[in-house]
Amino acid sequence: MSIATFTLNGIPVESLGVAVLASTSGWLDLSKRIYPTAAMPLRQGVQALSYSSMTDPRVWSLQSVVQATGFLDRRAKVNALYAALRGRIEVVSMEDPSKACYGVLTQAPTHFQGIGMVTPDIDVMAEITCHDPLWYDLTPQSVTIAAPNTPYVVPVGSEAMRRAIVTIQGPCTNPVLIMKNNAGVELQRMTFTLTLTSAQYLVIDMDAYTATLSDGTDEADAMGVNDTYMAFDPADNPTIEIDVASGTAIGTLTCYRAFLA
Repeated sequence: MSIATFTLNGIPVESLGVAVLASTSGWLDLSKRIYPTAAMPLRQGVQALSYSSMTDPRVWSLQSVVQATGFLDRRAKVNALYAALRGRIEVVSMEDPSKACYGVLTQAPTHFQGIGMVTPDIDVMAEITCHDPLWYDLTPQSVTIAAPNTPYVVPVGSEAMRRAIVTIQGPCTNPVLIMKNNAGVELQRMTFTLTLTSAQYLVIDMDAYTATLSDGTDEADAMGVNDTYMAFDPADNPTIEIDVASGTAIGTLTCYRAFLA
């Protein structure tokens, strides 16, 4: 994909009737982070309770000049720009056309150039709020988990992972999904008490918290009572593997990496 500056829902800004993209701000900012703290006895200030933080939304703006041939054309071009910013907006920038941030239009003040009823040109400042401030792969990463008890490196981004889905293909009995860190220490496992035929596969969606068979049967109850859905931390440099009580199993991990910028 070739873009000059930004695309919004796949449409280059320059194709939205915008003659000049005058300025932009915020799209590479590090969003404000808030850490839990508490006042401690006999200590000045406060103590950080955790280094896991809440992150504010990414708020970015683009100021554009809409050049019109007349006043009716000005209204039509501004309306076309607003129509392109309706609903969820997929923002892709020239820094990396393979990643996107997702937001909504929160305000769009306008400023007339010169006197509004004499000069038809107008400045539009569109503010887009991305409540999730991270940038994500447009194309998912995929890892084949082929051999039982063999670790495969998880393609984690700089921050986290979005929409991680593991598919386990039979035939096998009681498949176990295991995550380890780069030192080989087990961090988490998901054990399923079920049998898969060669025509069946189990789909585990880590974000949606679902485990379903290929025919749509809900198998969440087949997961161990103490098991939870996996979250991949880039600090662990995690690996993933499959173990089975009997049979063979081939798995696939499909995911979207996440980045701060």
